[in-house]
Amino acid sequence: GRCDLVRLANGVMYAIESGASIINVSASFDVPSAVLDQVTQIARDHGAIITGSTGNGGLTEISFPARYDDVVGVTALDMAMVAPAWANTGPTVSVAAPGVELLGAAPLDLNSRGTAWWSGTSFSSPLVAGALALTKQAHPQLDRDGLVWQLLDSSMDVDGMNPALQGMLGHGCVQPLPAVE
Repeated sequence: GRCDLVRLANGVMYAIESGASIINVSASFDVPSAVLDQVTQIARDHGAIITGSTGNGGLTEISFPARYDDVVGVTALDMAMVAPAWANTGPTVSVAAPGVELLGAAPLDLNSRGTAWWSGTSFSSPLVAGALALTKQAHPQLDRDGLVWQLLDSSMDVDGMNPALQGMLGHGCVQPLPAVE
């Protein structure tokens, strides 16, 4: 779907005020926004982690809010651990996750099953948010930065499968199991 900056900022603020410690933003914008930058800083000040999708334009520069320092920027990989041509990548990506042909919920007017196959960094980002939630549960003593580092440090290097994208896929593919151990 579509989202405007004001609604997105209000949603992030609502999550912060409700005590959320991990917030996924499966939306991306090509230009920075003072209001979006401010809410990401507020989230950090409250100890919350925001994961954000990097965008689907096939660019080597990621979109906002994933580009902000306070956001874990997530790009997509296929099942062979290769970044699809449409996934935004770049030196500011934090981590990658599966994002090609994932089964997920869909509006019933799209199909009567209520599910569909989806591809995009917007589907990778919530997988990382879920991995962070599991990591937080397994390591309650870790603060915000410790949780992020635990997740990034346990990620699998995928540069070998993506020789043209050396250093453009962050710390590699998220691995929830090693992150919680």
